[in-house]
Order: sequence, then C-alpha cells, then structure tokens
Amino acid sequence: MLTIYLTNVSFSFNSFKLLPLSEKIRDFFDITYKPPGRMSAGMNCPVKIEFRPEVDEDIFDYFPILSATGEIHIPIECTCKKAIVTTQEPVIQFGNVIFGEKKTLELSLLNAGALATNIIMKSLKGQIL
Repeated sequence: MLTIYLTNVSFSFNSFKLLPLSEKIRDFFDITYKPPGRMSAGMNCPVKIEFRPEVDEDIFDYFPILSATGEIHIPIECTCKKAIVTTQEPVIQFGNVIFGEKKTLELSLLNAGALATNIIMKSLKGQIL
C-alpha cells in the first residue's frame, strides 16, 4: 500500500475529484480517500493506493484527477521482476590487432535486475563461447 498526499498549492480554495482509471488497469488497484471538499491553500488530503498484480506485465499508465484548475495525471509505473544484464562499457574496443595475433580483454557483466539469469555468449557465427 502506498499513500500519496494531494496538496492545494494554489493561493485560493480548490477541490479535486478522482476520475476512473482506464479499463485495462482498473481491476489491479484499490484507491481509498475521504473527499475533503473545498480545500484551503496549503491543505492536503491523503490518498491510499493498494496494488494487486494479477498479470505478469509491466504497467505504465496514470491516475486521472480533476481539479478546479484542470485535469492532472499522476504517473503509474509498476514493473514485474526481470533480469537486467548490463556492462560498464557498451562497446568493446580491441584496438589494432594484427592478423594471426590474439588480444584479450576482460568483460564484466552485472545483473541489476531482481531475477537471476544464465548468460550464454555466442560468436557472430553462432558458436557458444
């Protein structure tokens, strides 16, 4: 569960209304709040958001809110666990190597994701290294 606070940062009274979520994500969230009515400048309202993942997919959407000054979109980003393999240098530069000679470089791979993974390296010809 996550609690966000909507604050009236205008210099006058304001109000807001949560609009319905899009159909594709509506079933994954429970939103609870006590409608504050007219909010004085500087006043805030807690909004509790509970996320229940039911599919193993990333979600990129927004919470639509209607206020007296216009519509506001609060971004939603919910990502599933995945392996994210990275390296410090995206391009490996061997420099000049004369035909028939060998040159060796060290390559460090890092899994920055939440899932373990096996790594298989292949040559351009498809041979496993």
